[in-house]
Amino acid sequence: PDLVVADNAATTTITVTALDQFANPIAGITDANINVTVGGTNNSALSFSTTNASGIATSTLSSTKAEAKLLTLVTINAIAMTATDTVTFVADNATTLTVAGITDPVVAGVDSGVTVTALDANANIDTNYTGTITFTSSDVKGSTVLPGNYTFVGGDNGVYAFDGTTAGEIVTLTTTGE
Repeated sequence: PDLVVADNAATTTITVTALDQFANPIAGITDANINVTVGGTNNSALSFSTTNASGIATSTLSSTKAEAKLLTLVTINAIAMTATDTVTFVADNATTLTVAGITDPVVAGVDSGVTVTALDANANIDTNYTGTITFTSSDVKGSTVLPGNYTFVGGDNGVYAFDGTTAGEIVTLTTTGE
């Protein structure tokens, strides 16, 4: 697949075909003789199968990091290769919203911007997040100025910055939808 969820459960199959100089398949090449590098981080790749009668060996790749992974076939049977391909891992659905920008300690009457980021279980930004968030406060005096409800849109890419939030006592962020 072109896009794979970065949840360490979804996988993509890596296929290597070994051919001799006359384009005939080479069967029987084991994992130890197939060298493929995978770029990026937090990757889990299984060993390659032994090449079959058609010269084909496969492996699977999963990851917890949403990013493009450059696959490079380095060697087969110690013979240098130059094949590359790219697979893109994407964030899963958001499970957490993070809030940044509120100072600690909060200074009464001082505005501060607040940025809310939608993250999946592996801390990747869910760029497709479209939930609605609501700020509430325990401030009974009514001196806390909070942003209004906001529904994320595609162009937000899972991150939205609010201007001029005046924090009072306990501020809570809740979400509905995805």
